[in-house]
Amino acid sequence: MGYNSLVVDEAIQEVGSAIENAILEHIRNNQECSSDSDWCLIKRHFVSMGFSSTIVDKALEKCGTRNEALILDFLTNYKGSSCESSSSSIRNHFMLMGFSSGVVDKAIEERGTEDEAGIFESILTYEQLMLKKELLKKSSSHNEDLLIQSESSVSEVTDIDDEDIGQFDEEINLKARLLEMGYAGEEVSLAIERYGVDIPIDILVDSIDAVRHSEATSDGDMGVPHNGLTLKEGLNESLKKDCYETHYKKPFQNINLKGSASFEGLSVKNEDKNFRLPGHVRGLVGFGVPDHPVDRQRKLKMFVQGPPYFYFENVYNTPKGAWATISRYLHNIKPEFVDSKYFSVSSRQRGYVHNLPIDNRFQILPLPPMTIEEAFPETQKYCPSWDKRTKLNCINTESARVPLCDRLRNILKLFNGKPSREEQAMVLLQCKKWNLLWVGPDQLAPLEPDEMELALGYDVGHTRVSSTRTQRIRSLGNAFQVQTVGYHLSVLKSIYPKGINVLSLFSGIGGAEVALHRLGIPLNYVVSAEICKENRLILRSWWERTHQKGKLIEVGDIKNLTRERLDEMINSIGGFDLIIGGSPCNNLSGSNRCTRHGLDGNESSIFYEFPRILNYVRGAMRSNLT
Repeated sequence: MGYNSLVVDEAIQEVGSAIENAILEHIRNNQECSSDSDWCLIKRHFVSMGFSSTIVDKALEKCGTRNEALILDFLTNYKGSSCESSSSSIRNHFMLMGFSSGVVDKAIEERGTEDEAGIFESILTYEQLMLKKELLKKSSSHNEDLLIQSESSVSEVTDIDDEDIGQFDEEINLKARLLEMGYAGEEVSLAIERYGVDIPIDILVDSIDAVRHSEATSDGDMGVPHNGLTLKEGLNESLKKDCYETHYKKPFQNINLKGSASFEGLSVKNEDKNFRLPGHVRGLVGFGVPDHPVDRQRKLKMFVQGPPYFYFENVYNTPKGAWATISRYLHNIKPEFVDSKYFSVSSRQRGYVHNLPIDNRFQILPLPPMTIEEAFPETQKYCPSWDKRTKLNCINTESARVPLCDRLRNILKLFNGKPSREEQAMVLLQCKKWNLLWVGPDQLAPLEPDEMELALGYDVGHTRVSSTRTQRIRSLGNAFQVQTVGYHLSVLKSIYPKGINVLSLFSGIGGAEVALHRLGIPLNYVVSAEICKENRLILRSWWERTHQKGKLIEVGDIKNLTRERLDEMINSIGGFDLIIGGSPCNNLSGSNRCTRHGLDGNESSIFYEFPRILNYVRGAMRSNLT
């Protein structure tokens, strides 16, 4: 194109090497300013504030270059200033998160200023391209941009080790998760650079938070032990001590612990050993899953043992202290952390606090499909050899948008179905994040509700009575995984051969009821507390469709279960055998980077209704027995 190499190098240094249009715009703006230094300096100043180059030029033509206040007044009162102000605000928002101006501008250009979630998605994609570009620079002597290089140059980078690509894919995935949690790009990059990607994400979070809140070191170092050890070499040294004091010791000063056996992971000794609260179970197999037995026993105190039995579920990756609080309110019973990948085609990491027996569990039959190929065989004819996925990630309440799938398709078509390692890694990252399936040559699409139902263990069409596709996805994203819950509840079949009375709190789409039915346990009475009208309709439709002989009693809002109402129900139906539910995870989930306030959040604070009702029902039923 004839540009001077120094000018090109400056532009690449400023906006990065992966976005060609941003580089060209930077060069042209510099060339336009080269003839008038005052004009150039003033223009750069106002462009950096978020005003477009065209509007700044008009302001300078009207006001000259001497009076900056007059120029600013012209810009803010310009007839298009409302749009520019919006653009500037959203631009500054993402730049404060640590993203480069070139990447932010490119994302805003693509998505506009109204779609903040879409902008963030595009930014992450561009950041991943830039990061992988840097890896390839280090691994190859060729520095051509792989997005525009020829097929012959693509073949020249195939000597990169699979281990390097895998490690880098893990790095960008880890960075994306931390960014989504609200951490700035600069501190995330520094933490990953210093500690690597081979340690749990919660340790990286702790290291960042330690710098933010406790100012462990005077120069802002990411909590590196003063003895010079790295985190990998000195995990038991000062960083761990600082993080423990900051995040763990204070929240648990008021918890009465009578030994680590009653609640594994909350004592200082166990926390110092595992650096996780509550006790981390490697592999998330709980007290054992099919083909992964665990030699572990537990002893519950006499007053905690059932009946009535109880079973509470929520997301595994909660803010610090959340699971300890949940357990404290539920009789200090240790959570059982389980990943549903051992029961189904999809991962679903959850914690379960319950007083059920743990021996003689069995699976719901017939067994579900366990791999993507088994669950969705029609996708395999389009699946490229470099997509080695066998499992889906966790099914969430949101689905990928059409522009993302179109962008991935365009990238794949650019390489005629033979993408480089760089593009493979980027495409796979999005496939894993959004559970995308191959539906045609070089064509990806998100899961449909029917496919989500299959992965979560429901009959296909279970949520079809819901009003919209969006509502179906939202309901499924918050649902139980039937096979996982069924495995835990299976111990009740021998205890209640003639049927069971269930108090179902936060019933959702009826995951607990479906699991009990599949186990062959008759549902005599089910009292369902579910505030969402759509979910109540889904449960009621399933109840009628499966010809249940028992009685379904719907109470709507869980707060309607007052003491008087509970007494009335206990006397009417003879009490409850099982109290089960999972409260909203809106303020607990790691994907919530805006209102992740834990159990004090507006939505997740409803958790406290579960122990209120549980304790009252157990007390009332035992009083009736005496």
